[in-house]
Amino acid sequence: MLFEEKQNMKLYPIADSYSWIVKLISWGVKTVQLRIKLDPLTENNSLQKIENEIKNSIQYCQSHNCQLFINDYWEIALKYKAFGVHLGYEDSFHADISSLHKNKIRFGLSTHDTNELNYALELNPSYIALGPIFPTKTKEMKFSPQGIEKISIWRNKIPKSIPLVAIGGIKLENAHEIYIYGADSISIIHDFMSSSCPEERIKDWLNMANNNEFK
Repeated sequence: MLFEEKQNMKLYPIADSYSWIVKLISWGVKTVQLRIKLDPLTENNSLQKIENEIKNSIQYCQSHNCQLFINDYWEIALKYKAFGVHLGYEDSFHADISSLHKNKIRFGLSTHDTNELNYALELNPSYIALGPIFPTKTKEMKFSPQGIEKISIWRNKIPKSIPLVAIGGIKLENAHEIYIYGADSISIIHDFMSSSCPEERIKDWLNMANNNEFK
C-alpha cells in the first residue's frame, strides 16, 4: 500500500501557510498539502520565508503523524524529509523523480488529459490527481472542467493501488457523488476557506468521508 493508512487520504485539504496546517491537523485532518505561491513583486524576499514555512510544516506534521505533501518545492521537501510532494505536469519535468523514489518521499501528479495521465503512470506516482472537476476560481486553469464522468474513466485507467484524487470546485454537498464515481480522495481549498466556520466545515467533511456509505 502506498500510504500508511489509505483511509487518511479520503479528505485532502490544501493550505497556503503553516498556520493553516496547524489548524487543519487540530481539527482531525490526516493528509494535507502545503501550496505556497511566490508573490512576483517580492520574490527575492519571499524565498527564505517560504523555506521556513515548509520546514515548520514538515516538522509539525512529523510530530503529529500527519501526511504532508509539499506543492512544487521538491528540493526543500527533500532537504527536510517531507512525507510527500505534489507536482504539476510541467513542474515534474524539472524534478528529480529518482531522488524522491530513493528517499522514499511519496509524490502525486496532476493530470488533465490522456497524454498527461500516461506520462504520470510511467513515473510510478503515489497518487494521481484529476481536475478541475468543476469550475474553480482558486487559480487560472488552462483546462476546462473535467466533469464527474471523467473520474470513472480515470479510475478504470489507473491501477487500483494508486489513489485517485479529485480536485477543483468540489463542495461538501456534491462530494458523495464524487466518491461514487470512483475518487479515492477529494482535495478542497475554497470550500472550507470561504466558510464562516472553517472548523465546522472540515469536521462535516471528515464525518462524511469516513462513514463508508459510498464504498
